[in-house]
This record gives sequence, structure tokens and C-alpha cells, in this order.
Amino acid sequence: MGFVVATQATKEAIRIAQDQGLGLAGVRRSTHFGCSAHYVLQALEHDMLSLVFTNSSPALPPFGGARALLGASPFAAGAPANLAHPLVLDMSTTVIARGKLRLMAQRGEPIPPEVGLDQQGRPTRDGMEAFHGVTLPFGGAKGAAIALLMDLLSGLFTGAAFGGRVRSLYNDVAGVQDVGHFILCMRPDLFLESTEALKERMDELVAILKSQPCAEGVTEVLMPGEPESRCAAERERTGVPLQADVVTSLCAEAEQMGLEFPSPA
Repeated sequence: MGFVVATQATKEAIRIAQDQGLGLAGVRRSTHFGCSAHYVLQALEHDMLSLVFTNSSPALPPFGGARALLGASPFAAGAPANLAHPLVLDMSTTVIARGKLRLMAQRGEPIPPEVGLDQQGRPTRDGMEAFHGVTLPFGGAKGAAIALLMDLLSGLFTGAAFGGRVRSLYNDVAGVQDVGHFILCMRPDLFLESTEALKERMDELVAILKSQPCAEGVTEVLMPGEPESRCAAERERTGVPLQADVVTSLCAEAEQMGLEFPSPA
């Protein structure tokens, strides 16, 4: 399971970095490992800078191509801070994360235009058609090139599947999915006199960013990861909202198991 092995790989990369300054872990024969930011946050708990890459099953074409070949392959990075919000960057190489396509389809909402194509290569506003078809890269050639880099470092370099050969998590159980991960941890004092010095410089950088004038319609400049941190804090206070179809599915599963689905708090 990707969640298990990637957590262990990050732990090993942290251990090596604490001793050697840099710690690099590669993973092959893995599966979907969830949110890349999870491993960034794991490194941040030890005051480590990090880069976390993964490849995934085909979702987007190479630039100029018409068929899904490269994965949505999110890339993530982190840097610790003291009083300021740390850098927690986690972004897919597609215009919109594939999980959001499924979520919007479940809600019955159309996806934005120019986000995805169906399996026949036609533009679609249907999230599930785009999920099973082609999700377009952000930034055109630039996004496709970053997706290629993720496949190279996470798949080709580590010995995992690459070049469109990562199996689908949902539709292909004929063999191992063979996802690859690339996890690099860096000790903050490699170039500075201490970890504290780097964190103080990060605080300064965040303060500079937040002091910038806001664009029209924007009330605050936020760090990557800051909206998610605020949302997590809100969920801890008020609970996690569930869609009606998810509740229906969970109730059916609970009934089959002879369990009572809990009522909302």
C-alpha cells in the first residue's frame, strides 16, 4: 500500500538526512499514496525541507499528443518556518486534480471548460468522462514537461513502471500497479549556521509575501498549504461534511455488516 511504504520511505529519508544532510528514498511496486502533502508534513515535523514526487496511471497526453500517457503526477515541496506558516506545496500537473473531477461528477456539477477530454478526445464538461478520458496539463507544454519529469524521477529512475505503464487504481487489477515515488529530505543547516536561522529567514520571506498589495477581489496573500490548514482546523471544530450519496453508500455498507451508521453530531 502506497500510504504505508511512502510513510516508511519518508522516515528513512529523514533519518539519512539527519546524519548526512541529504536523504533520498525511492519506491517501486507501490500504489496510490494519497495526498503528497502528507509526506511533506511528516518531514516538517523534523524541521526538514523536502521534495516529494510520484508518478501515476495515464491521465494526460505529452504536449502535442492526443492520448493519455503521463500521470497527473503531483509534485510537492516543503520548508519549515518558526512563527509563519511553512511552505506546504502540493499540486498536480493537470489543470484540475483528478480527484476533484470525480467529486464534481458525484455532486452532479459540470467541470470547468478546457479541463478535460472524453475517451474519444472530445472536450467534455462531465467529470467522470474526463476522469476516464484525458485531463489536460496546466500551462500547456510546461505542465506536460513537469509531468514527464515526475515520471522520469519517480518511475524510470526508481525501477517502477513508467511511460504509461502504471496500472489504473480503479480499472486494472490484473497485476501490480507499480507506482514509483521519489522522496528527498534536506537538513536546514546545510548552508546556514543552524536550523533556527533558516526558519527565521522563512518567517521573513512569508512576511514579505503577505505584505504585498492584494489584487482586486483578494483580501489576503496566502502561503501554499495555508488554505488547507485553515480548512483542516475548521473541520476539527465543526466536523467533516459528507455528500448525500456518500452517506447512502455508507449506510448500505453498515447495514450489510450489521452496524448502525452514526447520526450527525
